[in-house]
Amino acid sequence: MKNFKSKLIASVMTTAMIFSSAAAFAPVHAVNGTTTQFKKYLKVEQGATAPTAGFKFTVASGNEKAASDTTRKINAGPTPNDVVVGDATFSSGSSKVDSATGVTADGKQIFVSDVTVDFTKVDFPAAGIYRYLITEQNPTSSYFTKDASTKVLDVYVSRNDQQALVIDGYVLHADPDAEITTGTVLTNKGKNTGFVNEYKSHDLEIVKKATGNQANPDDEFTYTLTINGANPNTTLAVVTTSTDDATKQNIETNTGSVTKTIKLKAGQSYKVVGLNEGASYNVEETDKNHYELKSVEATGADTVNKENASVVKENKTVADDSLTGNVTITFNNEKTGTVPTGIIFAVAPFAVGAFVLAAFIIVKMRRTAKQ
Repeated sequence: MKNFKSKLIASVMTTAMIFSSAAAFAPVHAVNGTTTQFKKYLKVEQGATAPTAGFKFTVASGNEKAASDTTRKINAGPTPNDVVVGDATFSSGSSKVDSATGVTADGKQIFVSDVTVDFTKVDFPAAGIYRYLITEQNPTSSYFTKDASTKVLDVYVSRNDQQALVIDGYVLHADPDAEITTGTVLTNKGKNTGFVNEYKSHDLEIVKKATGNQANPDDEFTYTLTINGANPNTTLAVVTTSTDDATKQNIETNTGSVTKTIKLKAGQSYKVVGLNEGASYNVEETDKNHYELKSVEATGADTVNKENASVVKENKTVADDSLTGNVTITFNNEKTGTVPTGIIFAVAPFAVGAFVLAAFIIVKMRRTAKQ
């Protein structure tokens, strides 16, 4: 019996030691605070809507830095491929801010998108500071500028009361070699809010003029505007003095190609605001309303095409294969008529005849009176 008890006690102790050892070497995962965000800013010209766009990012491990008497050790961020960074997305409904830290507006609107960084899949081996580098991938279209700067994300990991590893906080900044003084979060260039891009776009304006002694201010002219290579699924803002309801509607680019019918009267104008750089367009007057098209003129920053030839074709249509600046297109129609003067000669024979007849009657009456 004593031998049985001794063996039982030994077995229980051995089992306890095994579980104790397993617990000591078990991996500990971050259990909360596993996501953070940074901001992506897109600068767009005044009056335009935000274009539909998406921007992607890449994560890499930062360089390890040894500790010193005054600075803390910085570890290279483990398994960067397990860090999930969302896309920055923009659309016509995107939020707009008046100003932002580190962003120069340059007279433009500033739209903002929040980007989430998720560390749920990352196993941090110990408490400490872990450094990651975030860079922006090349935009899919040339009319979006790229923010070529590298953002540095320092992740602070510690143990909680249950001795589990947790993320205490994050600091996004711009210096991959920044040292962190003992007892402080960041001592060099301060915090950074994110990436800044610009949407390169221009305005296309059509102006209607009508002259001549037979011109009527209520006469309406029709134009066909065709755009190709526009940023897809984007709303282009329209500013017009036209009274035609369809003309006043904004343009939806859909797949990037769109045709718009425009109706204008003399003195009215039509402007497409925020058409992306590099788009091509064609404008043609399709209904002259019995006027003669006297001239077509293109003025502004972009009046020639890629071949350096005028965008005005045979004084009739305007076509540009790559928009590089603001342009105003003026169509001048004329309607004149000769004021009829021949009516004087047509009436003259009758007037002369009447005069002769009246004179004959007067003479006849006088002769009769004498007799």
